[in-house]
Amino acid sequence: MKDMTEKPPLSSASWTGLPEETPAQAFARQFRPPESMATQHKAAMTALLFVAGIALFFGWSFILGLSSPATPSAETGQTQYWTFGRGGPAFYVTRVEAGIGLALISISLLGPAGFLGWTAWRERRRA
Repeated sequence: MKDMTEKPPLSSASWTGLPEETPAQAFARQFRPPESMATQHKAAMTALLFVAGIALFFGWSFILGLSSPATPSAETGQTQYWTFGRGGPAFYVTRVEAGIGLALISISLLGPAGFLGWTAWRERRRA
């Protein structure tokens, strides 16, 4: 006769046919190890370059807004730089001032891309 004191384990594996999985194994599958400090530093530097470029652009635009005339001047060759809504106030700047603003917004986008490209090139050269 069979020994009835030993009961079979009450688990899903007995009726599903799938292997038993402990909670530790289930959570281990979802856990992602933290990224290396170098990766975190690269992400922080990229974000810092982007925010600094945007801050420089808006700072430059603010300074231009303080010195912008209410109407464009034909003698200085001013052109419209920024408008707030339809028929709202506008900034009028010279071509050089507009070029500086365009350069600053370009730097805010190209700076982080250049930094990431430079670090990738440097790591590839090391390997």
